[in-house]
Amino acid sequence: MKTLKVLGGALLVVLMSVGLAACGGDSDNDDGGGAPGNIEGTWYLKAVTWYGWKNNQPDMSTIYSQRTFDDYSDTETWTLKKSGENLILTKKESGDEPSTYTLEKVGENEYRRTGGSSNGNDKIVFKSVTAKRMEVEYYDNFYRQTQNKEYAYLIYMR
Repeated sequence: MKTLKVLGGALLVVLMSVGLAACGGDSDNDDGGGAPGNIEGTWYLKAVTWYGWKNNQPDMSTIYSQRTFDDYSDTETWTLKKSGENLILTKKESGDEPSTYTLEKVGENEYRRTGGSSNGNDKIVFKSVTAKRMEVEYYDNFYRQTQNKEYAYLIYMR
């Protein structure tokens, strides 16, 4: 009888482990990497946090502003389209005409924004892109020799 209890307990542990492993996936979390194939399309700004800049890097202890937005608001949208290894970004902010930029690939999931008013000074890093969520690091004036640099962490949804 004692052997049956031990075997039954072991079987229960194995079944629970298999069950939990089978439920562990997230269909919305494609690969969680930078800029996979599903990046194309329109993304709606959900949240943004702007940080200060200190010693030539983001200062995470200084938050200038932090905002969240309703799902699918027209506060800001990014429409992305692939062009070879680069991306074409059409950015639309509420009440403004859309602006189009080229995001030139400069590294793994890292792009330099050119065109429009950016003068090639801004760096964009795609931290995570899934079917419905995109997380972006935005370095304002990164390639420019100035003290007026800022860093933002943005979350977009679709």
